[in-house]
Amino acid sequence: MDAQQKINMLVNELGRAEIIIHAMLNIMTLEQKKIITKRLLFSGTSPDEMTRVVERRAVLEKFGA
Repeated sequence: MDAQQKINMLVNELGRAEIIIHAMLNIMTLEQKKIITKRLLFSGTSPDEMTRVVERRAVLEKFGA
């Protein structure tokens, strides 16, 4: 597998992750969203925004997904 194929696989997986994240957020209650936000902030995983949508969209747009 060459580098471009690996990049394509990663971009496709990131796109699928975005769909899953949005589906989960659509069914979560506000209280559940608050809990997960606190956990992500505490872990340092997502200090500015719960879903890192800005970063994810930037990568997807850069690679035309």
